Order: sequence, then C-alpha cells, then structure tokens
Amino acid sequence: MANIVLSLSIVFVHGLMGNRDTTWTHANKFFWPYGLAEDIPIARIMTFGYDADIIRLWGLAGSNKIRGHGKDLAFGVSDRRRTCRTRPIIFIAHSLGGLVCEQALLICGEGQNNLDVFESTLGIIFMGTPHAGADLARWGYTLATLLSRVRRTNSAILAELQKESDVLTTIQQQFQQLLLKTGVNIKIFCFFESKPVIGVGLIVSEQSAALSQYPNQSIAANHMEMTKFSGRNDDGYQRVLSRVLDYLEVMEAQAKRREPNGNCEQSSAATTVIASQPGIDQNAEGILSTGI
Repeated sequence: MANIVLSLSIVFVHGLMGNRDTTWTHANKFFWPYGLAEDIPIARIMTFGYDADIIRLWGLAGSNKIRGHGKDLAFGVSDRRRTCRTRPIIFIAHSLGGLVCEQALLICGEGQNNLDVFESTLGIIFMGTPHAGADLARWGYTLATLLSRVRRTNSAILAELQKESDVLTTIQQQFQQLLLKTGVNIKIFCFFESKPVIGVGLIVSEQSAALSQYPNQSIAANHMEMTKFSGRNDDGYQRVLSRVLDYLEVMEAQAKRREPNGNCEQSSAATTVIASQPGIDQNAEGILSTGI
C-alpha cells in the first residue's frame, strides 16, 4: 500500500434510554470507543448524541421523531467531514440507533445534500436493532412495558415504537430496498443479545436482530449491556473489533484499486461528540480526546 494514506471514520449511534457516553461505557468506566481508537490508529471516532432518553425524569422529554434524529445525524457527520468528503464511514448502532442510522442514510441518498455521507458509508454494525415488521411492534410493546412505571416519556417516539407497521416498518423496507440498488455496496453485520433482561425477557430476539442475507453473531449480554465491554480483552469487544477489521480489509482492497491522488491525509485519531440538541448535556459538542 505504498503511497496510499488511509483514514476512517467510525460513528457510534446509541439507542433508547442511552446516550452518546453511557451506552458505550462499562461499570468499570471503560469507554470502548477509546479502545477502538487504540486498536485502529487510522480511525477517527465520533459518538452521536440525540434525545431518545424517554425516561428523562429531570426534565421534559424531547419531542423529536426518528426522521428528525436521522437528519441531525446526517448533517452532524457531514459537517465534520469538510476536510475530506471521501473518508470511508463505519456506523456502529445500538437498538433504536440502528433505525436512526438507516433513516440518516435514506435522507442522504434522497438528493445532493450530504450525498457524500451515503456514498462513503463502508458498512454498518447493528447491535440489537429490530428488523422485522411484526417484531418491531412487539419490541415497542416490550419497551413500553419496561417503561410503563415512568411518567414522563417522549410520547411521539413511544407511539412510533408501538405501531404495528407504520414508521419503523417503512424505514426498514425503504432501507433494505436501498441496499439492493445497483452500485450500493454497504456491508452489514448484525449482533444480537443472548441474555434476557430480568423480569422482561429478550428485548430483541435473534430472529428480529438478524437479517437473513447478512452475517450475524451473538453477544453474551442482555439488550442494555451488550454495548458495555469490560476492556479490550472482553469477548464482546473482540467480536466487534474483528468485524471492524473485516471492513478495514475491504477498505484497503478498494484503496489498492484506486489512484492515491485525492485521498485524505491521515491525521491523529480523535473522539468527537455530536449532539443533535446542544445543551441537553454538559459539553454537548466538542472533542473528547485527541492524539489517542
């Protein structure tokens, strides 16, 4: 790969009841996006934050719907790619975040705005994202049951989760049609939870989390814990890292077939926070760490 300089963006998208920090942080404080930055030095790590915490007890829950979050993700990623519009992107998305990610790519593929994000997307790693229409309704019902004791909820999002074949199913159908279009070569990998939430059961079953035409693998945790790894030697972390490295091999093969001219300069890795609604949390936007 002489004379070819590679760089890569990895974008984390959390799900319901999570945020851009805690979703990816183990009880021992290990924040595994930092681990990826160490294991893949060419990677530029970004964590996307949006108000999907429907049990926000300390304030009014957000009213933004999934399309709005998808648009925020699309523009948030694009705005941080001004120095290189062609840098390959890998999305790692948990639960509802997978649907937000799909919505973002649908928006990016609709026209010229943020088309570079769509065209540069190398792959998506889904973690506990439901993919079947009937299962989407059951998933929404399960989450509603889990959260029923909480008074303040984002009723717009919760309503979407409970509809049998409306918003979520439409997103899924449109996205899977998009993947089949000529020239679209987005790699997909699905992880599913293998342990139940005590008192509730599996939030997203293997049948729902896995797409039959794409590879899948389990993570030995429940829905809430499947994105929290104890360290870089954690089996779950190693499984995700291996899939990212698979994508990296694809990127390197593509780079070999291209002329090096116009490739982005590799810069030191950094972890960036993208928040769709600045002010929800302290330091809603900014660099978490540089030179990792």
